[in-house]
Amino acid sequence: MSVIQGVTEFFELFLNNADKVEHIFFELFRHIGIKTHQKKTFFNAVHYRIYCQKVIDSPGVKQMIQEVRQFADHSEELKSCFQKIDQIR
Repeated sequence: MSVIQGVTEFFELFLNNADKVEHIFFELFRHIGIKTHQKKTFFNAVHYRIYCQKVIDSPGVKQMIQEVRQFADHSEELKSCFQKIDQIR
């Protein structure tokens, strides 16, 4: 698996499971007796922001994305990865 694939697959994993993780937080709150009237936590927004800052915008990954992007026309898999990366931003 390439780093580019890893970047996109991790973000997809997060998107597909964020609601489940949030549900676990609320179950944990309920179990330990923390009352909350919120329907959502800040988990999604915070995780998204940190992921973009620390992964997508890191100098090494940013440089790799720029250098590998030139080959995207030669690979459907890379094309798909870059479409997903563009959607993240």
